[in-house]
Amino acid sequence: MAAGTTALPPDALDLAAETCRLQIDGAPTGSAAGAAVLGDPARALALAANDLAARGHAIEAGWIVLTGGLPNAVRLTPGTRVRAAFTTLGTVCLTTDCLTTDCLTTEP
Repeated sequence: MAAGTTALPPDALDLAAETCRLQIDGAPTGSAAGAAVLGDPARALALAANDLAARGHAIEAGWIVLTGGLPNAVRLTPGTRVRAAFTTLGTVCLTTDCLTTDCLTTEP
């Protein structure tokens, strides 16, 4: 998962229409709209919240909740350049460095 810095109020974003175009090493790999997630990612979030509430739990403020992936998952290898461009939310780019938890650290 990669997160960008763009933040919008929920009413300023049409999640069902938000499209993600994915490139791997500069080549288009796939694209999908939010509607691919149960018709609207907000619907998926509501289902999760309601299910948790029925069990006595809640989604807490500040939590990151993943409602589904856009587009399909892609296998990555170290050194892969990934670019995900969204209609409204902007673009996030990364290069994979480590694909195991062996090289993760909590130090800055």
